[in-house]
This record gives sequence, structure tokens and C-alpha cells, in this order.
Amino acid sequence: MFKFNRKAVIWTLVAVFLITAVTILSKEYYQVHAENEELEKEKDNLDKRLDKLDKQVTDLLEEKDEVEEELEDKEKEIKSSKKSNKKSKKEIKELKQENEQLEKDLIAKKEREAVEKEKKEQQKKEKREKNTDNKKDNSNNNNEDSNVDEKMKDEAETTTVANKDNGSDKNKEEKGEKSSKSSGKNTTMNVTAYTAGAESTGKSPGDSGYGKTASGAMVQEGVTIACPPSIPFGTEIEIEGIGKRVCQDRGSAITEGHLDVYMPSTSETQNFGRRDLEVKILN
Repeated sequence: MFKFNRKAVIWTLVAVFLITAVTILSKEYYQVHAENEELEKEKDNLDKRLDKLDKQVTDLLEEKDEVEEELEDKEKEIKSSKKSNKKSKKEIKELKQENEQLEKDLIAKKEREAVEKEKKEQQKKEKREKNTDNKKDNSNNNNEDSNVDEKMKDEAETTTVANKDNGSDKNKEEKGEKSSKSSGKNTTMNVTAYTAGAESTGKSPGDSGYGKTASGAMVQEGVTIACPPSIPFGTEIEIEGIGKRVCQDRGSAITEGHLDVYMPSTSETQNFGRRDLEVKILN
């Protein structure tokens, strides 16, 4: 009969238990290892996504810097445009004041001319009345008186001719004095600046007549100025703080008491602006 071996059974059970435990542990190990690999993959994916996000953040920061620079440039442009607007408004105000002054001068001149005209008409009227009175007196006189009247008329004619000659001589002397006084005399004039470009002349490089003055000469830095019609071409003029210049150009806005100095760039003309300066006509 089969004999029951207790030790063999125990060792068998122990061996089964160990094999089962090893099997379970190995399964768990493989599961943990697989989970670790998945976690590492997820970590790699997260790292990649973080790198992308870092790059996007860097790009956004660069775009932010560019936007800030653009904003600063726009703010500078706005400030410069405000300054130019203020300057243009000031120039418009000055032009309006000049126009108002010119209108006042024209009105005063017309009034003076009207008064002088009335005086002349009154003098003519008085002269005609005197002549009619003389004619009436002469009609009542005899032949001897008529002869005397003829002599008086002749004398009156000679005196009027002499007076006219004297008046013309006086006018010539006055004109000569005025011309001599205008040359070499210091006067205050309104001085501005212009360029040969479109902002001043409406012409651009390559256009016909670009840089050509009204006198036919080409504009020259340190030489050319635009003058009113009363100053002939070729006249040398010394301007306070600027020096000697030569009248070579004209302009529709260049009226009496106004000079326009040629400068090569718009920035120079803007910096110069409009000034009241002492001016001396040399020849």
C-alpha cells in the first residue's frame, strides 16, 4: 500500500507556491515595465509639446517687441505730424495777418487816392469858376482891355509851363533821392526759405525747368534768393545772420517786404521757418 510522504507534499506545495508567486511577480513586472515605457513616451511627447510652447512663447515675445517698436515709431510720427501741423497753422495765421495788413494798406491807399482826386476836382472847379468870372469881366471891357487880357493870358501860359517844368524837375529829384536812399539802407524784411522741389515749386527732379530760376539761372546754395518785382535781377542783398545773396528768382507769394532764400533740403527750410531780419541792398 502507498505510503504518504508528508515532507514531499510540503515541498511540493512550497514549489507550487513559489512558481505561482514568481509567475505573478513576473506578470506584474512586465506590466510595470510596459507602464513605464508608456509613461516615458508620454513624457517625451510632453517634452516635445513643451518645446513647441517655448518656441511659440519666444515667437510671441519677438512679435511683442516688434509691435512695441512699431508703436514707438507711430508715436514719433504722430508727434512730428502734430509739430508740423502746429507750424503750418502758425504759418497760415501769419499769412492771414499779412493779407489783412495788405487789405488795410490797399483800403488806406484807395482812401488817400479818393481824397486827392476830390482835391484835384475841387481845384479844377475853382479854376473853371475863376475863368468864367474873368470872361464876364473881359466882355465888359474895351479893346484895350482885351489886348491887356491877351498879354495876361500869354503870361499865364508861360508861368504854367514854367511851373510844369519845375514840377517835373522836382519829381525827378525826388525819385533820384528815393532810389539813392533805397540802395545801401538797412530795412527789416520778412524772410522765408524754399527748395527747388515739389513742396515749393511743384517740380521734381527730371521735370522740365527743375532748378531753373525766373532769371534763367540755376539755383545755387549760398547765392539764390527770390525777391519782389521792385528789386531787379542781379541785385546783391546782405541779410542779417545769412550773408550776401543775389536776386535771381521770383514767386507769386513774394510780395513787397518779403524775401525767399534758396536752400537745398526741406529740413533746412523747416528749421529756418519765417523770420524778420535786417536787410541791406548793396547795389
